[in-house]
Amino acid sequence: MIKLNGVEIKLDKYPDGTFLFKDIPPIGGWCRDNIEWFFESMEELTAVEYITRYCWDHRVVPNLYMPYIPDARMDRVKHENELFTLKYFAQTINSLHFGKVEVLDPHSDVSAALFNKVHVESPNRMIEDAVKKIASNNLMMFYPDAGSMKRYSSAVHLPYAFGIKNRDWETGEIKGLNLSGEIDQLPGKDILIVDDICSRGGTFYHSAKKLKEAGAKRALLLPVGGAFHSPLMQPAKDELQAAIEATTFNTPKCAVYQNVDAQAHTDAEEIKANLIAQLTASVR
Repeated sequence: MIKLNGVEIKLDKYPDGTFLFKDIPPIGGWCRDNIEWFFESMEELTAVEYITRYCWDHRVVPNLYMPYIPDARMDRVKHENELFTLKYFAQTINSLHFGKVEVLDPHSDVSAALFNKVHVESPNRMIEDAVKKIASNNLMMFYPDAGSMKRYSSAVHLPYAFGIKNRDWETGEIKGLNLSGEIDQLPGKDILIVDDICSRGGTFYHSAKKLKEAGAKRALLLPVGGAFHSPLMQPAKDELQAAIEATTFNTPKCAVYQNVDAQAHTDAEEIKANLIAQLTASVR
């Protein structure tokens, strides 16, 4: 989803699949104009470029708010025949000469270093708010690797443990995870797992599995920079769909408002369908 000065830009298309832009909101004025890109697909990059160049044609230098950085996982190459896609993506964004590029948790120092005029928004407030909402006197933090521990452990002053991943570097698949840190405190605890990117959910799955084996009471997940509500969540959607379809839903006693369409629903089958759809659909 792309917004210009708070107004969502509807990405209509011609029959050949090219974009048709209509009803662009007014730009210019006393404040610098802002383009917000809530990533759903790389196809949107072309739309961001068109909208930015439209601003430039009207002598407006926009800022870009891009909480999720596409290609952030490809922040290094290990072989000569691999493409450093993050570098090329950053070069594309830099070529648009934004007044400022604001991101939320860039995944690594490499990501932040590649963008011009970048401002990194801290996820600490998000973590603090999550801890307050959980409201547990028995809460402990878990960070799936040393990198996330370094970035987030200062956000709240709670005991924590961290993971050491066993990853297949050829496929990127997480094969397992070992625990370190204050692991003697895990039994009986509520655990808040904090990490940045969630695509297939492997890190969270192996973290929760290992924490349960160590005696944790329950595990809660807080991804602070994931590509949620986008096609990248399709693998997780497939797994969720199987679980939801195997679950019996009763007719609710009151209407349920769902983020996939911002409408009230009372039909159990509609509620199930919307729960499945919301993983890859935009929030309304």
